Amino acid sequence: MSSVCRIIAVFAGAILACPQTYAADPPPGKEQIARWIEQLGDKDFERRQEASRRLWAAGEPAEKALEAAVKSDDAEVRRRAGDILAKFKWGIYPDTPKHVADLIGRYQAAEKPAKMELMRALFDDGVAGCRALVKIATADDDPNLRAHALRVFGSNVPRYLPVALADNKFDLIERLLDLGVEGDDLNKRGLSHYCAYWLLRGKIDERIKEWSDKPNRTKQQSEVLAYLYRAKGDLRAARGVAEKADLPGLVDRLLYEKGDWKELATRDLVELPTGPERFSYRAAYRRLAGDTAGFEEGLAAFRKAVEDTPLPERHLQSSYFLAKLLFANDRPEEALQVLERSEHYAMLFELWCAQLKYREAFALVDKARKEEHKELPLLEILEARQRYHLGEKDKALALFARRAAEIKPGNDLSWYADLVDAEYRVGLKDEAFAHAAAVLTISADAAWRWRLLAKLFPGRDRDAEVWWTILGQRKPSLTALATMKELRDLFDGKYTEKEVAALIEEAQGTTKNLHPALVERHWLALANTAHAAKLDKLERSCLEKGGTETLQRLGDLLAEKKDWAHAAAAYRQAWDRATTQPLPLLLAGKALVQAGDEKEGKKLVEQSHWLPLGDEGIRNEFEIALRQRGYIDDARRENELIQRLGEVGSFYGAEAELRTTIEALRQKDYLKAAAGSEHTLLRSLKTNVHFIQNLAYLRLPTQSHCFRARGLLDAGRFDEAQKEIAYCQKALPGNVDLADLLVPELARRGHKKEADDLFARTAAVYEKVIADFPKGADAHNSLAWLSVCCNRDLERALAHAQKAVELSPATAGHHDTLAEIYFQQGQNAQAVAEQKKAVELDPKKVYFRKQLKRIEAGDPKAERPSELDDDDD
Repeated sequence: MSSVCRIIAVFAGAILACPQTYAADPPPGKEQIARWIEQLGDKDFERRQEASRRLWAAGEPAEKALEAAVKSDDAEVRRRAGDILAKFKWGIYPDTPKHVADLIGRYQAAEKPAKMELMRALFDDGVAGCRALVKIATADDDPNLRAHALRVFGSNVPRYLPVALADNKFDLIERLLDLGVEGDDLNKRGLSHYCAYWLLRGKIDERIKEWSDKPNRTKQQSEVLAYLYRAKGDLRAARGVAEKADLPGLVDRLLYEKGDWKELATRDLVELPTGPERFSYRAAYRRLAGDTAGFEEGLAAFRKAVEDTPLPERHLQSSYFLAKLLFANDRPEEALQVLERSEHYAMLFELWCAQLKYREAFALVDKARKEEHKELPLLEILEARQRYHLGEKDKALALFARRAAEIKPGNDLSWYADLVDAEYRVGLKDEAFAHAAAVLTISADAAWRWRLLAKLFPGRDRDAEVWWTILGQRKPSLTALATMKELRDLFDGKYTEKEVAALIEEAQGTTKNLHPALVERHWLALANTAHAAKLDKLERSCLEKGGTETLQRLGDLLAEKKDWAHAAAAYRQAWDRATTQPLPLLLAGKALVQAGDEKEGKKLVEQSHWLPLGDEGIRNEFEIALRQRGYIDDARRENELIQRLGEVGSFYGAEAELRTTIEALRQKDYLKAAAGSEHTLLRSLKTNVHFIQNLAYLRLPTQSHCFRARGLLDAGRFDEAQKEIAYCQKALPGNVDLADLLVPELARRGHKKEADDLFARTAAVYEKVIADFPKGADAHNSLAWLSVCCNRDLERALAHAQKAVELSPATAGHHDTLAEIYFQQGQNAQAVAEQKKAVELDPKKVYFRKQLKRIEAGDPKAERPSELDDDDD
């Protein structure tokens, strides 16, 4: 067991067990200690000796009095007090274990390199060693060694938190936290832990007063104070402290969090790197502040900088960043022109397709062929995927085959994964598996395995990797194609229960050859396979042999059977293996509540919310897991803590902000959702931030305007709403979500003409696509869904929905559309049948399952469930 595991194991027992405690002598009071201090100078030698022994035995409670005593006018008092303090200074107290005291003695006599090793030894020795290190961090004369101790403590406080939570003894944690915000170089992780702790303790106001009252505060001390105010939720006060301390970068980030664009538009933004990032934010802030002239000026300066950049950097980087700025600031057409001029063809192709400009997109690929453009392979894969969706399957298959022919020895091309992904997504799964196997046959790059398996087994790729190894070791002579077939058959349920059981039994004996880090994944994969085959006993057997994640899954299995007491025990075991992870502790608490032990259960749930302290990464994972499991209130609490406690402007803060936007949508607060969406969009202006999907550069700005249009309409500001609608229709002409959100509401508010116009314009876009590509199932489905959402022309909608299902029967969304139309027409039996097909084709989609319940309930006027639920999966 590693040193870290040893200390975690100690603390795990402390928090979950309730060991018997025994009465001890009460610590001496201040008056008693004062008498002993006075007796250090007594004329009687025995009384002086007894006073020294008593003060030594008192330990820490006597420390402050002894520090005052070393300044006494009495030389004997000074000497005796100094002798005791010399031990206390280095962390040697009466209750210090002998081996820890020995380590401290060795540390005092050691040279610097040996001291570093001894620090680690003390750190690994549990609470006693850690207490000693706290003293060493302030006692050692070497500033580098003190700084090293501060860095260690600043980021590792959560390891010791379980001890404090177990017995409400917070002194060690508080000392560690104090060390984490000391020193010349402020440890940001330590600062986050510090703020989190005092916020959760309910004593943040006391700490704010303490830091506010410090005379002649340094910049670092002011930064601590600013973060404390932010943790409290007072951004205005935080900004005031940062401004007074001349911390312009922190001021900029606080203003950004607050959305104070007018103030940001006037600032130098000195913390941002020069070049595209600073150009982008300066221009964007001016637009958001309503300074149109200033925005145009900033945009012109950016354009000039791009023009002055030599090729090829101009096309590769500067033009791309200029396009990002234009997308984020309501200039999509100009952005697309920049992409075309700078030959970012693949990105341009996808965005034109999002605008349903298929002819232009295909012409772009033809142009790339003539130019022998470097992105041509990817472009042809994108073209094939799009043509397949449009019903031109012969052309698509020819393009896929042309690229697949290049999978041969000597080639190792980056677009292989794009080919496999595109084929899999359009439903050409046999081809996708065959081409992935071909890549794995000819490439020596081991990374291809996980890249390709992730495309072929979405959501199950970790299990697929484990089984690929097992199957390959089981039959070393198998080709990659044969191994791929066995793997696919296993995951598709083509093996009998007996065959699956035999495979799992055989695979259980292979863990001894695995790296320890892979053992957990191995047992999980076996358990998941047993679960799919309904081999309950074998599944449980595998789960009992793993670590944190497998034991947590065992708890889930028991919870499903409502065996709450045993589920709680399994979750506790899972937490024993990783005491810095809050989820299994919370699950143990929830299970105990269900088992009837409400007091202990609620205690564990509360402790789980403490565990991450200021670690926003762990807290973010915790929030996601809570939301996925349906613990919405707990998830909301975590989301708010991330925004208050994380590093200002961090990635996890952006994630939390996005979830807040989704929450606003659930509450139908559309103006708040629009502001949050725009805030998220601004983060894309950073040079190291890019959307995973290129479509987001069009969709996210349009989404913001769409939400704002609905919010303005709800507020009775019709003319302003119309401007937002016009932007959305121009940026994304076939935006069904826009029509769904606004057509019924416009009609309800008496704006029938505008509602009719919005519907007709959107419908006309799809009618043209269908005219050009009559076999395109998606266009038929979109037109049908548009009609049913807007409650118009349901007979025509029915015909298009039926055509979509006929052309693409394996697409779950098409059956969902047809089900809703049947439902609105009163044909409930047909509606239920179609919705069941949707659920069968995509059983993980929450929306489909909820929609089935709605249809089975029989009220077509009941509001459709929100598809936002699937954003939490």
